[in-house]
Amino acid sequence: MMVDAAPLFLNLLILLPLLISAIAEDTYYEYIFSSEEDDIPTTPPPPHTTLSARNQIPSVSTSQYNVLATADQKIVFQNKTTTETERWEWVTDLSGAWGGVIDAPITSLAYSPSSELLYIGTTEVLNFWDEKTSRFSRIGGNEGLPMRNITSLTVDDEKGFVYIGTTEGLILYRPSNKQHTWRYFAGPRYLPDDYIVGLSLNPTGSLDILHESQTTTLKPTKFTLSKKQAHFTNMLNERHRRTNLVSDFPNHDSDNDGLWTSLVLVSSLLEASLTSSAAASDSASYFLRGLTLLNEVPNSPGFFARSVCAPEEWGVTCGNQDAGGDWNVSTHPDYQNWFYKSDTSSDEAVGQIFGLLMSYKLSDVPEDKKTAKKLLTTIVNNLIDNDLNLIDPLTRQPTLWGRWGPEEVNNNRQWSDTRGLQSLQIVSFLAAAAAVTDPTHPDQQKYSTEFNRLAQEEGYLQNLLNTKITTPIDLNYSDDELTFLPYLTFFIALEMLEENKTGTTITIATAPITSSLERTFQFVRPEQSSLWNSIFLACTSILPSPLSDKDRNQIINDIIYNLETWPLSHIDYETRNENRIDFNWENSSSRFGETHSESSKKIAPFPANERRQFRWNASPYAITDGGSNSVETDPGAFLLPYWLSKYYGLF
Repeated sequence: MMVDAAPLFLNLLILLPLLISAIAEDTYYEYIFSSEEDDIPTTPPPPHTTLSARNQIPSVSTSQYNVLATADQKIVFQNKTTTETERWEWVTDLSGAWGGVIDAPITSLAYSPSSELLYIGTTEVLNFWDEKTSRFSRIGGNEGLPMRNITSLTVDDEKGFVYIGTTEGLILYRPSNKQHTWRYFAGPRYLPDDYIVGLSLNPTGSLDILHESQTTTLKPTKFTLSKKQAHFTNMLNERHRRTNLVSDFPNHDSDNDGLWTSLVLVSSLLEASLTSSAAASDSASYFLRGLTLLNEVPNSPGFFARSVCAPEEWGVTCGNQDAGGDWNVSTHPDYQNWFYKSDTSSDEAVGQIFGLLMSYKLSDVPEDKKTAKKLLTTIVNNLIDNDLNLIDPLTRQPTLWGRWGPEEVNNNRQWSDTRGLQSLQIVSFLAAAAAVTDPTHPDQQKYSTEFNRLAQEEGYLQNLLNTKITTPIDLNYSDDELTFLPYLTFFIALEMLEENKTGTTITIATAPITSSLERTFQFVRPEQSSLWNSIFLACTSILPSPLSDKDRNQIINDIIYNLETWPLSHIDYETRNENRIDFNWENSSSRFGETHSESSKKIAPFPANERRQFRWNASPYAITDGGSNSVETDPGAFLLPYWLSKYYGLF
């Protein structure tokens, strides 16, 4: 198959991210929980609220009636003036197969004066009665209700909220909000006990949640995304810095310190570029120093470590026996008694090239730009000199996953599922190296020659057309991250090459990479990922066939939704959603051979704050995910798509 030459539009390419039409940033609600053990309120709730508990007969007043549920399976409407019964309806009795307009035994009632709706909690669904029309309706799992076994109800008419207590958590129903209609709060991230006995709305607008032996208070708090960004930036600065690398808290090493650090590095660069913030610029320099350490400590130019450990950290925040990893002592004279973790993977290569390219492009510190250029070109030149393999300095063999040469990519059956991925990565690496190299430098010819070999002789541009593996048993969400970052790396490099008028043949990769990006995004779009979406829009902003306004705005809305529903807490609390009634199971097996482990990929997954996903290398569809309840993940997964969206004027 022949690959089209570079489109003519590239000759006129000028990327103006800040001039892209923007959608205004709005306020939204975050939900702040606090608990008090064994402190059950003894005073009754205010008259405008409903406190329901077990063994109570549910009753409530509407504008016309006193309504109560009776023991003989009826809902009764009494005249408020005469107290005479004017009407009653049957409640369904499943044991006798006797139907009624109410689905199941009534556990709670609450009335909304503004909408004139009577909400009826049952053991199966949420029913409601419209006082204007006297008609009953139902809301079950198909309509979005997350959980059955309702125990209590109360309405915040001012906000348009309906709070629903259940035996397995708290539900918030917002009938007038089409995107944030339902929220489900359960598990240790939110509640000390999922069994809710009663609810009480306070005059201040907060909600008291009554459990068996304690109460929890929920305070809906208005937020903006900029306020949330500030929250995560403070978190990053206070608890997630270790030896110029980003780290979980408590601090420790990981296998991919370079990749995770690159995300916060680029976030800081984008922030500094947009806001001229000295703090953001300093943060970018700090984390660039981390990528530099990964390159310098192994004392082998062109090789970079998974992680490094300073002498005072060894055995404390890194290098612990239970952490594993291939640790080696540095031979660099400036890093005596330092350790580095080897057998470096493609994850680290993707992070290094992405972070170094963006540092060269955006840094306002001349020395940082110089460092980034030197490291990036040294890495790529080292790969070219070693048949596109990352050579471990101790074994003198390619690392397990650091292989981009045709021998592995095209001819090794065990690499068949990464054929497109590795091809895309190495093409983006070559483009990045060319972009930071002077047009007249001899290395430009080196990069063009290597690119031409891969494109014309080895079929790499055809390989990358179908980068995304869609076979269900081989879906790897980590590979999505290792795909989208190279997409962005390539298009950023392309912009720089056009600005510099660099005459390189690498630009002919634009058409196949564009086709690959569009295909990949088609598969991941239902995830509503703020990072995939923002990268897609950043790249497609320079394509010859722009998206329709409707399509583009929907993608932006999904970015905002994902960022708004991203959890404020990054502690790895366990989440369990298997008992929910508002989803369908994915029928296909996962790559681990599991069935009934994920929700259907035909629709969007649960919002981020109802699942356990703090990085972009994990499945958003996972239904149940265990956690330690004690480790806080760094906030790079929020900060990068936030600042990328701001940089490209998406909101």
